[in-house]
Amino acid sequence: MKLRDSPALNVFLLGMAAAVALGIARFAYALVLPDMQRELGWSYAQAGWLGTSNAAGYLAGALLTAAAVARFGVRVTLYVGCWTTAVAVFVTAFTSNYLILNILRFVAGMTGAFAFVCGGMLAAAVVSTLNDTRERGKVLGLFYATPGIGMGLSAIVVPLTIAEGNWRLAWLVLGAIAGFLALLMTVARIDVGENSGTKSAGKPYKGARIVPLSLAYACFGAGYIGYMTFMFAHVRNLGGSSGQLTLFWCVIGLGICISPWLWARVLDKQQHGYAFSFPCVILMVGAGLPLFNDSWSATLLSALVFGGAVLTVPASTTAFVRRNFRQDDWARAMGTLTVAFSLGQIAGPVLAGYISDISGRLNDGLWWGWGFLVVGALLAAVQRDVD
Repeated sequence: MKLRDSPALNVFLLGMAAAVALGIARFAYALVLPDMQRELGWSYAQAGWLGTSNAAGYLAGALLTAAAVARFGVRVTLYVGCWTTAVAVFVTAFTSNYLILNILRFVAGMTGAFAFVCGGMLAAAVVSTLNDTRERGKVLGLFYATPGIGMGLSAIVVPLTIAEGNWRLAWLVLGAIAGFLALLMTVARIDVGENSGTKSAGKPYKGARIVPLSLAYACFGAGYIGYMTFMFAHVRNLGGSSGQLTLFWCVIGLGICISPWLWARVLDKQQHGYAFSFPCVILMVGAGLPLFNDSWSATLLSALVFGGAVLTVPASTTAFVRRNFRQDDWARAMGTLTVAFSLGQIAGPVLAGYISDISGRLNDGLWWGWGFLVVGALLAAVQRDVD
């Protein structure tokens, strides 16, 4: 087999879309946020609103993805989404207007949804061509590991630019990195019926069949985004040095990168909603560690545990859809789940921000995020495979 024909390589290249949409466009905001907040005089709630705007854009994108795929095909929707997201990140450097910044975050969220959902659909289609079922979870996990690459690159370059006192330069560099990753994504070779018109094994899709999983995904969205938005500021408030902040973010990225090998058997073997529930429990442990213990060692362990499980949850939803529904219904099923996820993301940052503003303690907002993860794990355990 030629290297370019490797399913693992092509899933990895498709994952560059996830690295742009999540690793940079969404997660890197937490790195630049403290300096933007200080220079522009934002409260925690105002800072949270930019996270909420991104999540609202993601919701809009999730609602439009199925229609865009039907009209333009998965490949075109993926390319447009990924490249537009990179441009939105780059343009963020050129304004300090709060309204315009919210609009840019909305656009990056909307087009990021196109990139992430369509990339996930194509990755699932590539995985379905594998004869060895034991490899499917591991190869699919590669797609969801790639945001760790975006996070690692962000962790290296942002502290260097922030050290110069220039958050605008940080966004310029992040936009350039996003453009490079988008270019890598276009190299992926996809010959697997990406227009989702292929009939395959599985049941017809009905939204009522995945209500528990949808509610669990909404709770996960609210819980994980609070951690990803404010934990960097939490570490900084504890007196973390520039080197420690960089290391903290890199460790989360490292956890994400190694997660496919940690969770491959779970994605392959677990039925019902258990592949969602198990990593959600691990996330609870990771998110709770710094709330019980503010030592540097506990913070690093939290980053590794959280990073090692966080994107396994979205991977589990893709695996659930691939296992239970016909391929021509994947777009609708994944769209429904992504909408639920987006609603949680909309609520998470601003709720955590308001709670922290009212109490005057950032920890209080982080506690609410932890509670959402608990509820998400319980709801997912109720979900059953489609009969």
